[in-house]
Amino acid sequence: PPACPRSGQPIFPTTGSKQEPIPTGITLGKISLVFNYDSSRAPRGGLIAALDGEVTLYGDMGNLWSSSAHRQLAISEASIQALRGNGKVVSFEGGGQTWAATQAHQDGLSVVLGNYVYRDQGAGALEIYDNGIAVSNLGQLQSIAQADGMTLVANNSNANTASSVAPAPGYLLSLTDPFGRSLSFIYDIVTPSGGRSAVVIKQISDATGRTITPG
Repeated sequence: PPACPRSGQPIFPTTGSKQEPIPTGITLGKISLVFNYDSSRAPRGGLIAALDGEVTLYGDMGNLWSSSAHRQLAISEASIQALRGNGKVVSFEGGGQTWAATQAHQDGLSVVLGNYVYRDQGAGALEIYDNGIAVSNLGQLQSIAQADGMTLVANNSNANTASSVAPAPGYLLSLTDPFGRSLSFIYDIVTPSGGRSAVVIKQISDATGRTITPG
C-alpha cells in the first residue's frame, strides 16, 4: 500500500521496516539537515540494486542512511528518478522537454534553458540539476531557489578535488547562501568487515564553525 500504520521509533508493522529521521539542528536557508534511516533499503538483508541511471546516492553515511541536503536526479533515456534526500523517490516518465510523474504527485519536473528544474511544491522551491553536458555532472544538484528569495548554490567535487575531501567527482561539497554562509561536507570510503565499500560522510561543518562527525 502507499502508506502503512507505524509505531515505535517508528516501525511499519506491515513490512517490518524501520524509518527514522535524526535532526542535526543545522539549518541553511529553509534546509534543515536531517539524517534519515530506512531499513527497507536492504530487504531480507541484501541491499537493493541501484536505480536505472543512478550514479551513487551521494551523501550516504552508510547504505541505509541518507541526508536531506543530498538530492539527485537518476536519469535514463525514458525515465528520471528524483532522489529527494529523505529516503523518498519521485519517478517521472517522458523525454526531451516533457516529463510527468508516474503516480499522482504535486511536484513537477521540466527542462528550462537546458537544465532540469524540479518544482518542490511543499517547500515552495525550485531545484536546478545539471543536464550532463559534462557527462560526470549529469543529474547533480546545482542550486535551490526558495520562495522567500533565498538561493542556495551547490558546489560539487570534480577531478581536481583532493581525495581527502571526496573520493571522486560528483559529491556535494557545500551549499552556500547569498551571504556566504555554507554547509560543507567531507567524505570517506569505508569497508565494513565482510561487507562492501561505501562512501560515507566523514565530517559536516556549518557557517558557525560547528562540526559533526557521524558515526
